[in-house]
Amino acid sequence: MDEVEKEFSEFFQRVAAPLFSGEMPTRMVALLYMSPEPISMEDLARKTGYSLASVSNTMKLLESLHVVSRISKPKTKKAYFYMDKDIMAINKQKFLAMQEYMIKPIKQELPMLIKKFREKKLSSGQKKKLALVEDYYSQVSEFEKIIRHVIEDMDMASMQRKKPLRYEI
Repeated sequence: MDEVEKEFSEFFQRVAAPLFSGEMPTRMVALLYMSPEPISMEDLARKTGYSLASVSNTMKLLESLHVVSRISKPKTKKAYFYMDKDIMAINKQKFLAMQEYMIKPIKQELPMLIKKFREKKLSSGQKKKLALVEDYYSQVSEFEKIIRHVIEDMDMASMQRKKPLRYEI
């Protein structure tokens, strides 16, 4: 690890650890961000000193968060990982995933649940709980609007800037 990579990694661990639930995922992200090529799971374990099982679990987490991508290489069964260097694109993917897997099901299913209980005779306690559910739905709807605007802003910012540095020095 050269000096730039080492210092960036230390900096990144200090500021980003809360985002990635601790030191290990943050180290993986810093390594992958600084790497021009995909890195095998075995190389990640070797470079970090973590066990292969721990690296595997961490990479599954980072994949589910849309932070890294698993890549296959011809003629090998090894798992390789790559991180896009375009931070706007990475975060846009997170917002799109949030829309698809959280907001969309809420918007599709919760109105039916609300309607079902509005049509029933409810106790005052149940009415208060239904009001909480309705408020939750309203908040999710507002959050969806905000996310849509954020995605639009990210798209505009991406169009206005040059292509991200892809480690061509």
